[in-house]
Amino acid sequence: DMLSGYGAIRCVWRKWTPEMPRARVDVVVIGLGVMGAAVTTALARRGVTVIGLDQYTPPHDRGSSHGQTRLLRTAYVEGDVYIPLVKRAIEGWRSLEAETGEAFFHQTGIVYLGGPKSTLLDDLDAAATAHHLPVTRLDMNGPYKDNYHHVPKGFALPQDWRGRLERDAGFVRCEPAVSAFHQVAQRAGARLVFGQTVNVEEQPGKSFHIQTTSEDFEARHIILCVGPWFGQFMVAHFPRLSPIPTVLEQRTLHWYGAGPAQTVEAGFNPFCIDLDEGGWLYGFPCLDGRVKVSNHHLGARVESPEANPQALLAEHQRRMARWVAQYLPGLGTEQLALTCLYTTSSDTDFILGPHPENPRLILATGFSGHGFKFAPVIGDMLADVLVNDTADIIPAALRPDRFFRGHEHIC
Repeated sequence: DMLSGYGAIRCVWRKWTPEMPRARVDVVVIGLGVMGAAVTTALARRGVTVIGLDQYTPPHDRGSSHGQTRLLRTAYVEGDVYIPLVKRAIEGWRSLEAETGEAFFHQTGIVYLGGPKSTLLDDLDAAATAHHLPVTRLDMNGPYKDNYHHVPKGFALPQDWRGRLERDAGFVRCEPAVSAFHQVAQRAGARLVFGQTVNVEEQPGKSFHIQTTSEDFEARHIILCVGPWFGQFMVAHFPRLSPIPTVLEQRTLHWYGAGPAQTVEAGFNPFCIDLDEGGWLYGFPCLDGRVKVSNHHLGARVESPEANPQALLAEHQRRMARWVAQYLPGLGTEQLALTCLYTTSSDTDFILGPHPENPRLILATGFSGHGFKFAPVIGDMLADVLVNDTADIIPAALRPDRFFRGHEHIC
């Protein structure tokens, strides 16, 4: 039987015969979550013949592109390489908004809160200073107490805590953004095919044979944007290539009852609370009668995207309830909880660009936890890699070949 789906998950046998038509295209994008949708859009805008394939119909709740909202931070503590990309990503979101007439990026500002020794606030200050970003200092009782009114009402914080307002930041609405990329890609000439299992046959130095449930394609390039299925897909479909290690985790998202005091109009900004050893508690304004709250560092490693989330959800509901009661006592009871999958590289940076052992295979993975906001710029960069036939467009710190230098990271 033929391995199909995004890994060794489901099996389908449909033997190809010479009589079957095999469409020839420049690029097949596998995975149409936010990254695949963005790069398909960028390629179609450049006149490239592109087909996008997905085993489901995004946006859906099985991967990493769902959950209503994502923070868009500008004073980036994950590394200097990301800050220029954030600025380009904001331009990309504005371009998508202009093209569709919808609002995706809400530039509300983000409030950061933490204790006297908060490393998050210190790192944010360093990033803001190095890149001349507008960040306002907040104190409850210190020298910046006149700015404390920027902290949304309803927080219960220790008296010695401090804060920051990152004024150019905000949040992105994720499911509408994925759908908008799909629509724009199709208008630009891309073909999108949903609900298809996929098998790939690598033909070294030539092209790829891609077989779906109902069709066959011959593609010069593949861009792989399969999110949490990345590890399984590489083992199943590219066994001759050296693996690039990633870690897959389940995380949880929680929504609590809220009211008019927690809306954007009432000045309730997105927020991030440094819990020190407990990670970052972050949340958003009330959009539908509920406030979304999660923990950026609270998760559990899993071996498969199909792992049962029920035990993790129950544990996290208890832990989140304690934090919410302590820091956000004005919220109501939990009304909804979902899981989300994080796919993280071994060094926590994105994996973007050609696989060193087959440059026709372009990788886009390792985004989880902070990648969604970058989708417009990542789509543009990967499209330019193909059009200009060079990986140098992508920062060296993010390219896959970093794992092959001396083979330090290869399993």
